Amino acid sequence: KRLREHGIVKFNLMQSAAKDSSMAEPDFDEEEEKEKAKKTKEQIQASLKDKIETSGEREYLRELLIKRLREHGWDEEMQDFCKASLNNKGLSSFNMESFVNEIALESRAAVPDPVRSEIYGRIKRFLALGGMRDNPE
Repeated sequence: KRLREHGIVKFNLMQSAAKDSSMAEPDFDEEEEKEKAKKTKEQIQASLKDKIETSGEREYLRELLIKRLREHGWDEEMQDFCKASLNNKGLSSFNMESFVNEIALESRAAVPDPVRSEIYGRIKRFLALGGMRDNPE
């Protein structure tokens, strides 16, 4: 009798464990999900880039950016920065790659906030309008 009870208890425990495991969440591969999200993000970026290119918005924004940067004296500021950087380092220790990297960092950081805000705002508006330009200048 004791063996039967033990067998029944053992059987019930096995059934209970089977139910619990079937209710458990399925295996979740976090790396696989991250990879899917990355591919989706890349697809969206490629689609947006294509839309901006084919609509002519990229060229318009590029010309507007150059115009605004010149209005704010950014180009002269960058010329002065380059001259100063070359004078400080001298031509004997000049390295083109490090010079280009230094200029790239400085030039991005030196973009005036109003210019940055205007360009970002135009990009957001372009995307909000579904890839349609609104009243270009």
